[in-house]
Amino acid sequence: MSDLLIAVCTLGKVRAEWATNLAIMKPVSGRPYELTLLQGMTTVDARNVAMALAKERESEYLLFYDDDMIPRDSDAVLNLVSAMERYRDIDVLGGIYPRRRSVPDPLVFKEEEGGVWWGWEDGQIHEVYMTGTGFMMLRMERMNNDVAVEVYPLQDSMIPRFFDRTKDRTDDFYFADLCKENGIRQFVHGHVICDQMNIDGTRYAIPERVAV
Repeated sequence: MSDLLIAVCTLGKVRAEWATNLAIMKPVSGRPYELTLLQGMTTVDARNVAMALAKERESEYLLFYDDDMIPRDSDAVLNLVSAMERYRDIDVLGGIYPRRRSVPDPLVFKEEEGGVWWGWEDGQIHEVYMTGTGFMMLRMERMNNDVAVEVYPLQDSMIPRFFDRTKDRTDDFYFADLCKENGIRQFVHGHVICDQMNIDGTRYAIPERVAV
């Protein structure tokens, strides 16, 4: 049993920068945690397997810490845990990171069809429609008890389908819609910001605000 399960969805190879960043991440004091690597499957399947593992191990929280996430501060995980502990009505809390584009806008949407949202720049916690799943913490009690999902076969087991993707919808939007349908509110932490780094070293970072 671990209070916090940290799930790394990976293809099996990571950048040295990512490994170094993970190594200097400040530990969660006074709370047992476990790091599990999920590889050899799609990101969607890895996320669903992580949900099943967190339930099996009776974890209070599950953190997705993808193998391309580079948090800018070593207290990123602590900030998420602290917020979840203090605000018990927060069940989904994400960090903020950019899209992999020439213009790396943050993957945060305040409204379902409202476009990219920058209101998090005040460093506070805000309720949103969707934030990226690559660096996200979940309160498992709500996920296990209050979210209805189907199951599907994977590796000789039946796995809950909390995440999926279609031609037009990534797993981030699929999960956001699932939360909305089940009364689960998503939030972002404006002080938890990550860069994204491809395996070839290409790095995407949300640009600093420029005075105009």
